[in-house]
Amino acid sequence: CVVYDVYVGNVVGCVFFFQAEDGIRDAQESRGLGDVYKRQITDLVRTDEQNRLIDLDYRAFAKGADIDYEFRIRLLDGQYRWLHQHAQITYGDDGQPIRMLGIMQDITERKRAAEELLQMEMRYKALIEHAPDGITLVGADGRVKYLSPSTERIMGYRLHEVATIDASD
Repeated sequence: CVVYDVYVGNVVGCVFFFQAEDGIRDAQESRGLGDVYKRQITDLVRTDEQNRLIDLDYRAFAKGADIDYEFRIRLLDGQYRWLHQHAQITYGDDGQPIRMLGIMQDITERKRAAEELLQMEMRYKALIEHAPDGITLVGADGRVKYLSPSTERIMGYRLHEVATIDASD
């Protein structure tokens, strides 16, 4: 987790911290990730992704909105990590951004877990869709929520034809 405070335009301060197992430390003291924060974070982003992030920043500035997006960086050791950035923008009387206070969080494990869940769902769906036996899912309300293709073939009904029937009757 990185916390930053930047005065836009004339940068007077930029403080980076990250959450370590033994508490919050200055990123300059960190092992591994500290070298990342000694460079501009955009140096670690692919050029095409840099353009997308810059565009998102400018859109937020134009709307007077906060920044909130996810992106991928490549660490110095070649490893890729996903970051989520959320920044609150303070705008001056002229509508121009003057300060950005935000946080960047490593969400790599969350992204991996989401991808694994998606892959598992796809495998189970393929298994159910190709099972020779009929499979029917009924919700807690007693309504049919799903009919496998085998069930439709065996019973001769489509889901929309039985979705309004209470299976508990």
